[in-house]
Order: sequence, then structure tokens, then C-alpha cells
Amino acid sequence: MRIRDVQQSDAGVYTCTAQNSQGSVRASASLTVHVAPTFTHTPVDQTCGLSQSVSFSCQAAGIPTPLITWITPNSGTLPAPSAQVGPSGIAVSSNGTLTIATVRGVDEGEYRCLATNAVGRATSSATLHVQYGPSFTRFPQDTQALINESPLLPCQATGDPLPSISWFFNGSPVTDSLKYDISTGGNLQIMGISNADEGAYLCRAENVLGSVEQSAYLFVWSLPVFTVTPAVETIVHTGQDLQLHCQATGDPTPTIQWMKDNTVVSQSNIQVASNGTLIISDIAEENLGSYVCIAHNAAGSHQAPANVWLPDVPIFTVTPTNTTVNITQSIQVPCSATARDTPTISWYRQDNAGNDVFIGQGVGQGSLKNSPSTRLSVSNIGTFIITSVREDDESFYVCRAANGVGEVETVIYLDVKIPPTDVTSNSPQVVMENDTATLNCTSNSDPPSMVSWLHPNGLPVNPDDGRFFMFGNSLQVSSTNVGDAGFYRCVLSNMLGSAHADVQLIVQGPPQLISLSTEAIGNAVRVRCVSVSSPTAVVSWWKGDVRILGTATPGLTVDENTDLYIHHVDMGNYIQPSDVFYCKATNIFGEDSYKITRPCSPGKPSLIEVTSVNATLTWRHEDCSNIPSSSFTVNYQTAGSRNWIVASQVTGPPYTVANLDPYRSYSFRVRANNALGTGNYSALSDQVQTLQDVPSPPRSVRVSVSTNIVTVRWTSPLNLNGPAGNIQYRISYQRADGSSQEEEVTVAHSQQTPLEESLTLEHGQTYNIKVRAGNTALNRWSSSVQVTAVTPHLQPSALPTVTYARSVSANSILMKWLMSGDDFVVGFLVSFRAVGMSTFTTYRIPGPELSRYTFENLETEDQEYEVKVAAYNEGGDGPFSLPLRATVWEEEETRTATNETLSLGVILAIVGGCVGLVLLLAVAACVVFVQRNQQRKDRPRHSLSTDQLWEDREQQQGDVFETGSIESGRSGVQGSYDVTAFVNDSFRPIIEEETNSDPEVSDAMVEPVVVHDGRNTDSHIRRPAEDPVQPIPAPRRDNNSSPVIPTLNIIEEEPSASLSPSEEQGHVGATGPPLQTDDQVLQISFDIPEASDDDNQDVSETPQQHEYMEIHDKMTDLNNLNLPPPAGGPIYAQVNKDTKLQRKLQKEREEMARLAAKAEEKRRKEAKKLMEKGSVGGGTARSRRRRRKLKAAEQSTQNQRQEDPWGVNLERRKKDSESAGLF
Repeated sequence: MRIRDVQQSDAGVYTCTAQNSQGSVRASASLTVHVAPTFTHTPVDQTCGLSQSVSFSCQAAGIPTPLITWITPNSGTLPAPSAQVGPSGIAVSSNGTLTIATVRGVDEGEYRCLATNAVGRATSSATLHVQYGPSFTRFPQDTQALINESPLLPCQATGDPLPSISWFFNGSPVTDSLKYDISTGGNLQIMGISNADEGAYLCRAENVLGSVEQSAYLFVWSLPVFTVTPAVETIVHTGQDLQLHCQATGDPTPTIQWMKDNTVVSQSNIQVASNGTLIISDIAEENLGSYVCIAHNAAGSHQAPANVWLPDVPIFTVTPTNTTVNITQSIQVPCSATARDTPTISWYRQDNAGNDVFIGQGVGQGSLKNSPSTRLSVSNIGTFIITSVREDDESFYVCRAANGVGEVETVIYLDVKIPPTDVTSNSPQVVMENDTATLNCTSNSDPPSMVSWLHPNGLPVNPDDGRFFMFGNSLQVSSTNVGDAGFYRCVLSNMLGSAHADVQLIVQGPPQLISLSTEAIGNAVRVRCVSVSSPTAVVSWWKGDVRILGTATPGLTVDENTDLYIHHVDMGNYIQPSDVFYCKATNIFGEDSYKITRPCSPGKPSLIEVTSVNATLTWRHEDCSNIPSSSFTVNYQTAGSRNWIVASQVTGPPYTVANLDPYRSYSFRVRANNALGTGNYSALSDQVQTLQDVPSPPRSVRVSVSTNIVTVRWTSPLNLNGPAGNIQYRISYQRADGSSQEEEVTVAHSQQTPLEESLTLEHGQTYNIKVRAGNTALNRWSSSVQVTAVTPHLQPSALPTVTYARSVSANSILMKWLMSGDDFVVGFLVSFRAVGMSTFTTYRIPGPELSRYTFENLETEDQEYEVKVAAYNEGGDGPFSLPLRATVWEEEETRTATNETLSLGVILAIVGGCVGLVLLLAVAACVVFVQRNQQRKDRPRHSLSTDQLWEDREQQQGDVFETGSIESGRSGVQGSYDVTAFVNDSFRPIIEEETNSDPEVSDAMVEPVVVHDGRNTDSHIRRPAEDPVQPIPAPRRDNNSSPVIPTLNIIEEEPSASLSPSEEQGHVGATGPPLQTDDQVLQISFDIPEASDDDNQDVSETPQQHEYMEIHDKMTDLNNLNLPPPAGGPIYAQVNKDTKLQRKLQKEREEMARLAAKAEEKRRKEAKKLMEKGSVGGGTARSRRRRRKLKAAEQSTQNQRQEDPWGVNLERRKKDSESAGLF
């Protein structure tokens, strides 16, 4: 009976009755349904006052009965029941009610009730809020403030609920207004107080639990204010009596005190009346000075000064001084005086006769009295002001200070500065050639002007010329010539400005040409001559001794401006090299001329500096034409070449020719250019050789490898850039991974092509090799050319050891081996031969981690074979192991039926041994049976093994599969393994993806190998890896279904083998890349509860996988792991929708196993009979027949497995098993 969706109502006693025609039997079972706790009464939030009592009720139901526990904010955890604890008297009754006898403030908070039983737990909470009456945190205080201030009266209180603050003034409520500002905290601020605001202010704080109040008094004070003050200045005479009145009001009433010179008055003739009046009798000089009347009260004090003086003559406090001003500027001249009898300030200007002319006066702070002039005035404080000063304002001025006692005065001079104006000169000046001319100019200026002269060409006159001499405002020109004629400019300047005048100098004499210019116009060049002379000269043009007039001469034209036009002759040239032209200027006194030709040849170039790529040269050149050379063309030529290369066109020497080749001979030449064309080349320079330089990089660098000898070959650089004897090559090499120091060899240059050098390097390494060329004289090297060379490993030298060779089927032998030493291995050579044969059959199997191989499809006629193994790499094949013999598996009876007859004693010994072995196996079977039953009661367990995956085709769900490795000494190492499916009957894996066979990975397992069992379920086997195992989503389940949780077991096991070879690589028994095993010895199993038919109803069509967590290496005890709960809830076993079919197949498998056991028993009986008969000849023939039939049956079974790999056709499987049993 199965109960789905168990409810509490299903609890009770169930009776199972089994009956048939012979009777019935009964058995009873009690079902107890555990129920998680649920609350029947939950606590609710409560509010209470201090010292009150409060209770929280909490009751829960569940099976088993839940235990009630309270978690309090102040008294810890209290189970039910609990006696009173703490000052508050907190107790918990047996029914779960929590009571606080006397509530305190610290008891406020959350109270949590927990109900727990074996199934689960529930929680509920409530909050206790404790209220209390108001109390002041800041009391109001008596305050003093001045009128118009805004004092703040503090008042703050706390309580629960939060109390409200209210204010009262003299018993009347105070409300928030423009006058009164009550803050949210309760403080009261009174804005702009007056005397009416003085009084008592009461603050009251109240809530529902009570009220408190406190009062404070506000005192309003006012500073003293004078109602009567003494005169600031009082003039007295000695012997006179004086009264200084001083009265003030304020709150509190101020007191009056008099002080003189910062000391309280104490002279015998001075008294202070009760109303504050200071009385001085019979004034003496000691009574003169500064007095202060001080009125003060608690709010502060005020002062009123009073000075008592005798009459005096004015004294200048600011005395005016002589002043300089620039014309058009404005000026202010201050003048002030002091006396106890305030003086009057007056200003006067002295005229040429020495009389004072009144300008204006200032009378202290009084009115202003000035002259009618708007430019000249006197301010009310006595400052003399002139606006826009003119030249005639320069004069003497008087400042006079006067009062009733007397007067004082001072005189100043106003100096007006003006720039140069009204320049006059002696222009024009006419002289004969070689005479002396004097030019001068003058002006009115203050300060005096500085004089400078400019030539007619606009350049300053140089007094160092020798013919020009400047003195005062004059310029003297001696030994004049026609070129000196023109307008000379006289420039006069001072700090205020400048002025100039042009003075013409006329020099009569022969003409003088002063300039010659050229300009290209179209396909012609215009040549212009400019002359100066007096009288004016006539300009004419000549070609040789023939005058050029107008257009009479072909290719030449003289226009009306006497400009010569020369039309183009050839590329860049306007005249022939032999052409000579003249420009002549003529008058009555004589003639002047210019010669015009193409440039002459420069002098021979000479080298002044030579480097490896540059040559600096210079040359001399004198123009043979009045048209100067505008540029020079520099050419160079390499030794042995006829081609000239244009280096550049430059303005003049020196010039550096750049980008030359190092260590090469060159010649240079130069020619000049002007506006009419180019001249002839100079003579060749002396041949010069550039200096050595670093050679260019080697070319065509390559390597060839033979064992560990690497030959580096290269071609010499394109440019040696130096003598061959100075050229060397450096070859540096280093492991590509940087694990070795860089080493270097040096090779001398030679004419050999290519150059080469052999390096002896380590086997099995990758090297970076660099080659560079260098000049030893300079100790400089070119950039490196890098290549890579890989040296092969040495062939393996270690001898493998075959540790295992045994038949695993009727036509296959499994061989296992161990590899010693640290040789680099790429794979293994596995060989076999039948005993008696002369040659071995060898397979080359890649995979450095291989440790096993299965020879299949062996001929059963030859029962004994020799097997051996050797390692190999790219360096060659290693030595083979010693051969190990193994016999192909055969039936029990064939081994007994031999050519020799066993004796009766031997037979009895064999029978006795078999009986003992059977008894021992029976005892072991009983022990195993008891243990497995106990394990199944705890939790069913399923395991998986790579050995059986590949070697045993008859395993089914529930069987144990084992995995192994090479080194059994490392067994027990734990890690994270991913096994996400199980195999079914006749599991035959199909390889989809294989592991990387990188030889550097020493502990690589199959990662991953994907296999299918025919039901769309994947299986992955991974070794422990650094990468964390990714969680796989768990399948869905109903809320009412119980979770099933798989358990991971890691058990030590023996070494395992790799895949047997398949028929690939072109011959029988060859294999592709083998699966590799880890060197950890592990058996992996999962304990998975059996799933019911209904568990498949909510599983999605997409096959779900289990979720696993990472278990790090070197863990010694998985049972001690504190594993966290898997993310996302419990982990579920995968249940396929084909569960019913699987169960049916399972029953058929059990039936098939029963038939096979029966056939096995029958076979044993027949074998026993054969042994008793002892037939030799017939037994041998019969044995051969049986072997042939067995081989045929096994071949048929294999064919059937290919047609039905998953054992669906059970009838055929049964027949095959029965047939096998008959043999």
C-alpha cells in the first residue's frame, strides 16, 4: 500500500491481510504523521506605562508537541516554563505566556516566540512599547537682554508620548507669532524686546501621563543715553570759572563719571555735582586738556568728550610744496592748519610785479569763497585745485592760514612741463660735393628736447661714421657726395612727446647709382636702376658697348621709365653666360655705372666636418655682377658613380649635406644663382669618406634543428657601414619561458654566404634566438632579428615494468604497467605475439598518462601470448619492457581436459580445495549480505567506476563501478568529482568528446568524456580540478513531496585501466587518442533513494541533472565536513519518465540472472563428470569443439549487442545466456 500526499488524518494503525484458499495472515503497522508547529495563539503588540504589568500569549500545535521559547530584548532566552528573572520579574508559564510583573524602560523592544519540534519550527513576534511622563532635559533660566535684542529662553523636555511645550507670560498664554517664535524643540525667542516684555515666562511640558512646568524671569535693560552733553571745544582764559554739563538716562539708571587724560579728575579746584556737571574754579594751565564724561550702567556705557583750551596762532598740519605738472593735466595742492580758534585757508598767485592775486579761500568746514575762475579753485578744506593746466599757469602761489590770534603763510612754485612745439630748421642746404654741410632744428619744450637725425633712407644717422657729427641741435656732414643728398629728418623729443622737421640737403656733383632691383614679369625679367644726383642724371642701358634703345635690340626692351626688360632665353636663364649689360647714370659732373651678368663660379668647396651620415662644407664666392647671388646649388657624387645628386639649394655657406651613407667616399660641387640665371659649377672638392656606423640588421635569419644542435644561418647586412674587419655578429639565446639566463656567442664577419653558427642546447626546450650585427670599433650594434627553435626531447631511457597481464574475455588480454624515471613521454608502444611466433605486433598509442591497454580480437587457438610495452616521444622510441606471458581465457572444462591424466589424489585435493573455497565464499557472502541489508536500511547506495564502464557490459543500476589510477600509493586523496548519471544494462559508452592530451598535464583525467545510455541521459566523469563545479539546477517537485538527498562517498580502490583499442587507424587493434586516468585511486558512489512512479509526473521533458558542491583536495574525513545547504533548496535525484519500463526490465534481468545461475550450475556438474572420466583424447577434441562453439556464441552475442546495445530484446538475451550455459 502506498499513501500519496500524506495528511495528518492518515495517522493510525493499518492492518495488512493476505489470504488464499488455505487461509489468511495479518500484520499491523502504526503510522504516525509528524506535523510542523503552527501557532494557535500569537503574541500581539502592546503599550503600557512604567511599573505596570503586561503579558504576551503564545501557544502552538504540532506533532510532536512543540517546545515554546521566548527571546527577550533584555533578559535573553527563556523556555517555557521559566521562573521570574531580572528586576522586571519576567516569567514564562507552562502554557507559553510571558509576563512582565514590573515594566521598566529597558524592557521596551521585540519579544519573539519560537515553537520548535523534530519537524520544524515557527516564529512570531510582538513589540512592547513603554510610555512615561514628561521631564525637562533643558530648563528655562533667568535672562537679561537689551532693548531691541531678541533673547532666547530655552525649554526642552522628553517623554512618551512626546510631550507638547507651551509658554505663558505673566499668566497669559504665548502663541507663535511675529513677536514670539516657539521652535519645534520648545525654545522661545522674543523678537525686538521692549520694556513691556520684562516679566516672568513659564514653560509647561505635558502628555497623557502628566505635566511639568518651570518659570524664568526676563530683565529688559537699556544703554545709557545722554540728554545733556558738554561742548566739544571750549576756549577759556586762565583764572576763569567753567561748568561742563553732562546728564544721561538708562535702565538701570546710569552713573556719571569724569576723566581727564584717561585719569579720573582729582584736582582741588574741580568738583562734580550730583547732576553730573563738572565745575572748574579759577582755571589754571594744569586744568587745560581733554575731558571725557562717562555714563554707565549694567547694560554698558557711553562717552562724551570735552576739550578745554587757551586761544593760539594757527599751525600748518599740511604744508604745500613746490609742484611739477604736465600740461593739460589737473593738480590738487593740499594746505591745512590747526588751532583751537579754527583758522581760515586762503590761496594767492603772485604776478610779475610780486603782488598777491587772490584765488579763493576755505574756512574749515564752512562755506567756499573762490575767484570767478572755473579752472582755479580752493576747496572748503583749503586744497588748491587747477583743472587742465596750461603753460601760463606756471608761477608762484601763496597759502595763508589766519584766525583771531594771528596768521601764517607759505610760498610754492608750480612748474608746468610741455612737449616740443614750434620746430624750426635751416632747410634747404645746398653744397658742392666734398664740401661740409650743417643742418639744424630747434623747438620750445620743457624739459629740453633730445635731438636725433634720420638719413633720407629712413635709417638713423650713425655718429661713428666719421663724416657725420652731431652737436646740440645740429648735424654736420663732411666730405659730402651725391649719395648724401635728400631730406634728413630732425626728431626732437622729451618725456611728454616729440616733434620733427625735414631738412633738405642738396649735393651737386657726379651721379651715383644707389640701387639695382629685378622682378620677373611673365617670361621676362625687369631690371631697374635708381640714381641720385644734382642736377638729375640720365639713365641709359648698354649691352657690351652697344646702347639699348626702346625695342631696337631683339629680346631686350627699355621702357619710358628707363627700366630694362630681358626676355627669357632658356630654362631658368635670361641671358647667355657671356652676356654683359651696363646701367649708366650721367650728368654734367660725371657718370656712374652697374655691371650686370650671370654669377661667377664659387671657389672650390672644402669640408669642415664629416660624420657617418653628414658632411658640412663651405666655399668662397665673390659676385662679378651688381646683381648679387640669391642662392647656391650643392651637388654630391659617390665614388665610382657618374650621377650627381642635388643635395639642396641654399642661401650661402656653410651647408651640411645630410642622409649620406656611412663609410662611403663622396665629392661635392657648388654653383651660384641670381635673378638672371645660374653660373658655372665650382671645382670639385677633395674626395672625403664618411665615418663608420652601425651596420644594418642581418638578413634571412633562420634555424635548423638536429637533436639538440641548432644551426643558425643568416645573410650579411645590406650595408656593412664600415670595414669588414670591424664587423661581428652576436647570437644570443634563452629559453622562451625565461627559465634560463641569456647566453651569447660572437661570430666574425666573412664572405661566406650564408653565414652560420651551431649551438648546442638542451633537449626538449623552446629557445628564442636573436642575431644582430655590430661594429667593434664603435661598439655599437644593430637591432636584433629573432627566431624560435624547438629542440626535441631525448628518447625515453627508462624501462617500463609490466605489472599485470591477464585475460579479461575469450579473445582479449588486459596489460597494465608502471613507468619509472622522469623521461618525457608522448605515448606508448604496446606489443603482443603468440608464444612461438617470431615477431611482435605493435600499436603506437598516444597519451603520456596511459598505464593499461587491452589487446582484443586475439585468436583463441593460441592460448598463451607475450606482451610488452615501451615509451616513445619525438626523440625516438624507448626500450621495451621484459615480455610477460598471459593465457587467453577458456572454460573450466577445457583446462581440465589435458593430454596428461590427473591422479586420484590430485583430483581429491582439487575437490577438497573447491569445497573449502565454496564454504569460505558462503561465509563471506553472508557477511556481505548482512552489511548490504544494513546499508540499504540506512540509505541505498549506487556507485560508478570507469573500469567497469569499459570492461563489463552486464552491469545495471545498483551495481558498483570502480575507478583506479597508476599510483596506488596516493589512494584516499579526496576531491570534487562530477558524476551526473548512471548506466543501465549492457552499458556501452559512445565517445563524443575526448580530453586534451597535452603532455604537460601530468594528472589529467578524462575531462570530460560524454557517454549516452540510450535514454537521453548524459554522464560526465571529471577529475578533481581547480575550476569549481558549477551548480546544476535541481528538478521541480511538488510542495508536498519529500526531498531525497544523494550522498557522496569516496573510497580507496586499486589502479584502473584505459580504454581498449578499437578498429581504427587503418589496422585491427589500433586506437585513437586514449582516455587518460588520474593518479588518484578513488571509488565514487552516490546513495540515491528509490523513486516511485508518481515522482515522474512533475519532471520536465528536459533531462535534469544533480547538483554537486566542490570538495577540496587533502580532506581526510568527509563525515566531518560542515557542508552548507545547497543553494536554491534541497537536491533531488533525477527520475526519467521511462521508470515503469525500467522496472519491467529490472524484473526481466533478475529472471535472466536466475536462468544464468541455473545454467552455470549445470555446467559445473558436467565439468565434474568429465574430470571423473579422465578421458584424454576425447576430452581434448571436445574441448576444442566447446571453444569453437563458445567463440561463435560470444561473436553472436557481440553482434546482438551492436544491434541491441541496451538489452531491450530480452528474449534474445535469455536465449544467448541459456546457450552459453549449455557449453
